[in-house]
Amino acid sequence: MYNRCSRSLSFPHTYFIAAFLCGISVSFPAAADTTPPPVVPPGKTDTSHAPIVPAAAATPPPAAAPAGTPAPKSDPTYLEIDLATGSEKSVIDAGQYTLKYINQLPLAQYSRSTKLINMSIPAPFDVPGASTTKAPNPTPFSAGCDVPYNNLEKTLNAMMCESQVAQLRATAASTLNAMGCNAKDIQQYTAKFAALTEYTSPNPLPALASGDQLTVSVQRGPIVTAATQLDPACGMEKMNPTQDGSGRNTLQPRSLGVWEFDVGKQEAQWLTYYGFNFAASGNEDYFSKTNAGATPATYTITRKNSTHGSAFSASVYFMRLPAEDGFSDWSKLFGWRHQDVMGGVTAGVGFDFDNPTLFLGYGVGWGYNVVLTAGLLMHKEDRLNGQYSSGQVISENLTADQLTESTYKPRAYVGVAFRFGSNPFSSKSTPAPAATPKPATTTGK
Repeated sequence: MYNRCSRSLSFPHTYFIAAFLCGISVSFPAAADTTPPPVVPPGKTDTSHAPIVPAAAATPPPAAAPAGTPAPKSDPTYLEIDLATGSEKSVIDAGQYTLKYINQLPLAQYSRSTKLINMSIPAPFDVPGASTTKAPNPTPFSAGCDVPYNNLEKTLNAMMCESQVAQLRATAASTLNAMGCNAKDIQQYTAKFAALTEYTSPNPLPALASGDQLTVSVQRGPIVTAATQLDPACGMEKMNPTQDGSGRNTLQPRSLGVWEFDVGKQEAQWLTYYGFNFAASGNEDYFSKTNAGATPATYTITRKNSTHGSAFSASVYFMRLPAEDGFSDWSKLFGWRHQDVMGGVTAGVGFDFDNPTLFLGYGVGWGYNVVLTAGLLMHKEDRLNGQYSSGQVISENLTADQLTESTYKPRAYVGVAFRFGSNPFSSKSTPAPAATPKPATTTGK
């Protein structure tokens, strides 16, 4: 076994990784640590179904995406959080996922939080727990390949940052293969590596719909180490001496990053609402009042006392909502949304049982299915016929229809509207489509 490890060190390009695999610490001497190690975070799961596969050298790299384009994610089961990469923004398909964190340090303590912002528009009104796998029973190794397997945990425990774990993950398979290990050896090594460096959330996320936004943030606690210097792979990590006089050092706690997932691509949408609007009637009615004692009989055109009050009309409203959340510029005044609250310019048509009405206003809604709106409408109102004047004496007893004519006038209105799957004013309404379950906003550790 020693000779095999020695042979692996004779190749300069595998020196660093072979030193890790064989348990030889180059820049991280074994710590004479007598304090009990921190508790390993609970919920570790075996992910041997995802072996480490090195990239083929002959495969050309994929074409670079335009600057600012989020990387697509298409794993149908897991959302992978690579702690070695730091903050990342990705686009994923709608569906239900389970979070999986990779490249963890086995002895580090991590705190995780998730925030789901529901941006999807729910359906209009109508007129399982994560599984775990059991680690396979170990099989005999090829000669010498038990050395890196047995030393894996010790090697990982000497590491001080997630980037080192990622380096070992990326090169372990090719290095083991160069040492003469067979496919079963590499698979067993990979399974143990995953069990030590990965954490899978015990529960899946709520179902994600197009337009949702998922944010995952991870923080790492302090790490006590006997190492005297940081590996170059650890970049800007900060290490200070401990206060107990043991000569050890402490890596400071820090945020590892924020991972943002945009679900699908949310487009701006036109929403249709059905409801009623209310406005002052505005009618001016007149009649022919008989003049007492006049011979022959005469009549005075007299305006009636108003008895109409408010008029209402069944109406159809239209509102356009942008794809983005919040106010990014003044144009959002024409339409905006923030979680379950939305608003914007509303326009539509109505019918007051006699004549059509047109209106334009501004509406504010809750839950996307109920809107209160106010603005101006144009509807017909009765006015005195232009050939007559109020108080005019006439010799003929004219009816109200002869004295008045209809004309469109603007009026302020208030209205309430609801979003239905079909027109509730129609006598032949079709059933609304089945409602899609709405993901709940969650925050978890």
